[in-house]
Amino acid sequence: MSERILKALMQLFAIIANRDQLTDEARGIVINFLRQQVTSRSQEFYLKFFDDYLISLRGKSAEGREGKRIAANSVKVLKICTEINGELDQKQKYIVLLKLIEFSNSFGEQAGPQETVFIETVSSVFNISPELHKICNAFCQSGHHAELPDTDALLVIHSGTGIPYSNIKSITNETLYGELCFLNVRDEGLLFVRYFGNMPLLMNGQTLNSGQVYPFSQGSVIREARLAPVYYSDVVRCFLDFRSEDQISMTVNQVGYRFGNGAIGMHPISFSAPSGNLIGIMGGSGAGKSTLLNILNGNLAPQQGEVLINGVNIHKQKDQLQGVIGYIPQDDLLMDDLSVFQNLFYNSKLGLGDLPDEEITRQSEELLDSLGLLRIKDLRVGDPLNKMVSGGQRKRLNIALELIRKPAVLFVDEPTSGLSSLDSENVMDLLKQLSLQGKLVFVVIHQPSSDIFKLFDKLLILDTGGFPIYYGNPSDSVIYFKKTAGFASADTSECVTCGNINPEQIFTIIESKVFDEFGHPTPNRKISPPEWYSFYEENRLPNVSGKTQLPAASRHHAKPSRLRQLKVFLTRDVLSKLRNNQYMMINFLEAPVLAFILAYFLKYYAPGADYIFKDNLNLPAYIFMGVIVALFMGLTVSAEEIIKDRKILKREEFLDLSRGSYLFSKILIMLGISAIQTFTFVVIGNYIFEVQDMFTDYWLMLFSVSCFGNLMGLNISSAFNSAVTIYILIPFLIIPQIILSGVMVKFDNLNPVVSNRTKVPVIGEIMASRWAFEALAVNQYSKNEYEKHFFDLNKQMSESVYRRDFWIVKMNDKLDSLHKGFNREANQLLLENEFKDAFERIPVKNKFSSELIAKAGDQSAYNSMKQYLTDAKKYYMNHYKALSSQRDQKVKELESKGGGSENLAKLKADYTNEGLSDLVSTTGDFDFIIEEKNRFVRRFRPVMMNGSEHSLIRAPFYVSGKNLFGTMTGTYLVNLMVVWMMTGILVITLYNNSLKKLLGFSERLLSGMFASNKKS
Repeated sequence: MSERILKALMQLFAIIANRDQLTDEARGIVINFLRQQVTSRSQEFYLKFFDDYLISLRGKSAEGREGKRIAANSVKVLKICTEINGELDQKQKYIVLLKLIEFSNSFGEQAGPQETVFIETVSSVFNISPELHKICNAFCQSGHHAELPDTDALLVIHSGTGIPYSNIKSITNETLYGELCFLNVRDEGLLFVRYFGNMPLLMNGQTLNSGQVYPFSQGSVIREARLAPVYYSDVVRCFLDFRSEDQISMTVNQVGYRFGNGAIGMHPISFSAPSGNLIGIMGGSGAGKSTLLNILNGNLAPQQGEVLINGVNIHKQKDQLQGVIGYIPQDDLLMDDLSVFQNLFYNSKLGLGDLPDEEITRQSEELLDSLGLLRIKDLRVGDPLNKMVSGGQRKRLNIALELIRKPAVLFVDEPTSGLSSLDSENVMDLLKQLSLQGKLVFVVIHQPSSDIFKLFDKLLILDTGGFPIYYGNPSDSVIYFKKTAGFASADTSECVTCGNINPEQIFTIIESKVFDEFGHPTPNRKISPPEWYSFYEENRLPNVSGKTQLPAASRHHAKPSRLRQLKVFLTRDVLSKLRNNQYMMINFLEAPVLAFILAYFLKYYAPGADYIFKDNLNLPAYIFMGVIVALFMGLTVSAEEIIKDRKILKREEFLDLSRGSYLFSKILIMLGISAIQTFTFVVIGNYIFEVQDMFTDYWLMLFSVSCFGNLMGLNISSAFNSAVTIYILIPFLIIPQIILSGVMVKFDNLNPVVSNRTKVPVIGEIMASRWAFEALAVNQYSKNEYEKHFFDLNKQMSESVYRRDFWIVKMNDKLDSLHKGFNREANQLLLENEFKDAFERIPVKNKFSSELIAKAGDQSAYNSMKQYLTDAKKYYMNHYKALSSQRDQKVKELESKGGGSENLAKLKADYTNEGLSDLVSTTGDFDFIIEEKNRFVRRFRPVMMNGSEHSLIRAPFYVSGKNLFGTMTGTYLVNLMVVWMMTGILVITLYNNSLKKLLGFSERLLSGMFASNKKS
C-alpha cells in the first residue's frame, strides 16, 4: 500500500477509536495490521500518525456537541473512503473492512451505533454487498460456531481433528482444542481465520491469538505439536464444489524408467493426486524432473509400473484420454508472426473439433480477457529476441493455448523461467486458480520464491539420479528434511519474523557435505540419494485409489476432420508468412533478381552490333542455370519449414492431429511459393534473354524442378534436428545436381565404373536437373517457331545420313572381317542383330539370313550381302533427296506466307540458337557410331533420334523421343512425368519419415560399432 493510503487507514482507525479511552486490544489490532503491511521501522511512524490524529479528533470533539461530532466524522469517513477507493484492489478492501470491524468490536460494550454507521459507510463505498458485509460482521463478532449464520462462505474446523463440524459425530473436551473459523470471500480468492481456544497455535511460525482475524494466505499452515496440521490447501478444498463427473485422480504405481543406454532415469515412484491440486516438482540438475514430467504426460513410456488417470492407463489407452491431458513446455511454443488472438484462434480450431468460427472466436476472446491479454490481442507475438509482447504475456498466452481445450490434467515445464519476479507470481497465480477450479496441475519449477513455494498443495522432490525423496505438503518439507538429517530447530520451517520459507534451504540440507578433519567440505554427501530414497519409501503413504470414470473434460476435445485440419494448417501458415515482411521480401524478390543477373550477364553479342538470339552461345548455360536456380530456390525455401515448427508440433502431439494434413499444407504452400518464384523468374529472364513463345514450357518445367526441391527440403527439415546441419547439407544436395547433370561434365567423361556409352548412366538418371535440362534443351530446339516446321523432316533426313554415311560403312567393315575369318563369333552375332533390325527398317529386297551370315566366308553369300548393303545405300540416298525436296517445298510455303526469305531468315535468327544446336547435336564429337554389346549404337545428332523401343524411358542424352509403355512420346512430356514421379517418391518418404528412420538406424549402427570397438 502507498503512504497516502496507509495514512488514510490510520485516520479511519482513529475516527472509530475516538472515545474516552483506547483499549489495549484495539491498539494491538492497529499494530497487528501495520505488521502485515510495513516493516518494523515504519510501524512506529504510522502508529505515531494514528495517535496524533486521534488526539486531534478528541480535541475537536471536546469543543462541539456529540451529534455534530458524529456527523463530522461520518463526512470524514466518506471522504477518506472515496479518496482511497480507486487505489485499493478489492482484496485490500476486504482486509481493511474486516480489520475495521474487528477494531470496532475490540471496544466491547463501549462501541456505539455510530461505529456501525461508519463501517457500513466504508462497506458501501468499497462496493461490498450488504450480504457479504453481514457475513463479515458475524465472522468478526462471533465467539462460537453456533453463533455463525448458515452460509457456504463460513467453515468451522475442530482444531484437534482438522475435520469440519458437519462431519464430527461427537466432540469431547472442546474447550481444550478450540475452533478454527474460516471466512471465504470466493470472488476474490480470500480466506480469513479466527481461532477460539486455549492451545498455543502457530500460523506460519507466528502465534495465532485467540479471537483475532488473520488473512489465511496461500501456503499457510496452522500447527501445534500435539495436533494434526491444518493446511491452506485442505481448507480451500472444503469450499470448492467440484462436479463429481469432472473429478480427476492420477495414480502412479511403481513407475520406473531406463534410458536407451541402460542408465536409470527414474527409480520406482508411487503417489496419488486428486483434482484441485497444484503439485510442484523440484530437484537439482540431472534429478530427472523432465523425465518424470514426460512419463506422467505420456510422452515417455516407462519400462515398469503404470500411470493411471481414473483407472485408464495413459500409455496403453491413449485414445480414451484425448483432451484430458495438456502440456505446456518450458519454451514458448508460439507462432511468432501471428497475433496473440490468431495464435489462440487457430490452435482452438485444431482442438475444438467442428465448432463454428463465431463460437471459437467468442471462447478465445473470453479466455484472453480472463488472462489479461485481450487488450493486446492484435499485437504480433514476435520472437524472444524481437519481443512484441512481454515475457509474462507470452507465458500466459502459452498457457491459454492449452486452457482453451479445458484439459483436466495440465503439465507445465518451468513456467517461470526467464521471467521477472512479478511475472512469475502472476503466472503461478494463474496456475493456482486453475487448480482451484478443479484441475490437476503439475509444475516443474526451479528456485521458486517463498510466495510461489507456498502456492503448491503438494511438493515432489527428486534427487540426483532420478531418486524420489519427498512427496507431501511444501511447508512440511523443510521440517521433514531437518528431522531426517538431524538438524537443530527441526520443528520450524518458516522465518519466525516474516513467515517466509526459503526453498533453497531444502537442497542445502539434502546436499550437505561431510567435512574432513580440517573443516573443509569433501565430495561425499552426509546422506546419499539412495539413502534419501530409502527414507522416502519408509515414510510413503499407500496410494489412494481414485475414480474409474473418465472426466467430462475429455468431451471438450473433438478432433476436426483431416480436411478441416488441412484448412487450418494452411490458413495459419499462410498468415504467418504474410506477416513476416523479411520472409516475403526475400522469397519473392530472389527469383526476379537472380533472373535479371543471369539473363543480363549471359546476354552476349558482339560489341557495336545488334543482339541476335541465334548467335548467343550462352543459351545452354542460361537454361542450365535456370534449372539450378529453380532447384535451389525450392530447396532453400522449404529447408527450415518443419524444423522451425518442431516446437509447435511437440505441443500439438497431445491433440493427435493428422500428420498428413500438416505435411500436405506445407507442400501446398511451398508449391504456391515456387509457382510464383518460377513465374517471375521466367518472365524476367526470358524477356531479357529474348527467349520467345516458350513461356509455358519453361515455367512448367522450372516449377516442377522447384517442387522437387521443395520436397527435398521438407524431407531434410523433417529428418534433422538442427537448422545449421540442414544448411551445411544443402551444398551436398545441390552440387551433385550440377556435376552429374551431364551438362558441366559429359556423361562419357565420368568414371568408367558409373558411366554408360549407350544411355544416360544410372547416377545421372536420379538427378532431377538432368531430366529438366534435357527436356528444356530438346524442347527449345525442336519446338521453337522456326524449327517445328522442319523438325520431323530433319529427323528423317538425319536418319538417312546416319545409315548412308556411318552405319553402312561399319556394316561393310564387319562383313569384310567376317569374310576374312577375323573375330568370327562376335562379328557374326553383330551382323545378325543389325541385319534383323535393318530388315524392319529398310524396304529393299531381303538378301540375308542367319544361314547366309554363317556362310559369309563363301564368296556367293558374301556378294549377296554386299549387294544388299549397296542397295540400302542407294535407298537412303534417294530417300534423303526426296526429304530434301519436301523441305525445300516447305521453305517456299513459309516464305510465301511470311513475306519472303528475309522474314524466314529473321524467324530463324529470333528462334533458333547455334549454341544449343551444337549441344543437342553433339557437334564436334566425331564418334558418331560405336559398338556396344554386339550392336551398333548411334551417337550422331541425338536430338534427331528416338530412344530404343526396348528400353522404358531410359535413352541416350538429348534424344527427342522415348519409349513410354510401348508408345514413343516426346522427351519434354516424359521428363516432366519423371520429375513429378521423383517428387511423388519424396512425398511418400516425407509422410513415412523414411529419412529420419534411416538416420536413426545409422546412428544406432554406428553406436553399436563404436561400443564394440571400445570393448575390444
